[in-house]
Amino acid sequence: MIKATSAVTLVEIMIAVLIMGAALLPIVDMLTTSSKSTKYERSESEAMQFACDIMDTILMKMDFTDSNIASPTDVTITLKFTDILYKVEVNEVSQASSAYNFVVPRIDYHPPCLNGIEQISTLSAIIVADTSRSIYQLDKEKLSSPSDVDLKDIKLTVRWKPHGADVKDYDRHPIYLYTRKARL
Repeated sequence: MIKATSAVTLVEIMIAVLIMGAALLPIVDMLTTSSKSTKYERSESEAMQFACDIMDTILMKMDFTDSNIASPTDVTITLKFTDILYKVEVNEVSQASSAYNFVVPRIDYHPPCLNGIEQISTLSAIIVADTSRSIYQLDKEKLSSPSDVDLKDIKLTVRWKPHGADVKDYDRHPIYLYTRKARL
């Protein structure tokens, strides 16, 4: 008596490989997309940190003259994960501008909470505008006239792309930071 042996044919093996391939394809695609997304997020984080560092340097450490602050053309920087193009634009605020028509805020200290319960319903009750202080009296500086104050508007544009990305990616998500710098 001859026993029937069971065997797997080549057709059955090819069908099994096809089914496995169809099941693994979305997983591989998801991993590739996730890796690319992580690459862009890491570069965006690095570009944002760079932009904040440049703006801090401009505000805290740089001289007030336009030539020391402004960069009329894009400056190229290569960081660990990111290629960056940045540009700093400086515009003088004219003396006739309404920029001098502001009030100095006065901040009253928050009263203590009663048994952990907030007693003030709005923040506007704590922070009020002090209209009695003149613009000529800023902190401890005594200004004799508006001409003693120089104001400049500063715009920082940071365009970035991950290393190896296409040049078109520079304009994908630019970062813009605006500030006003004063010299008394």
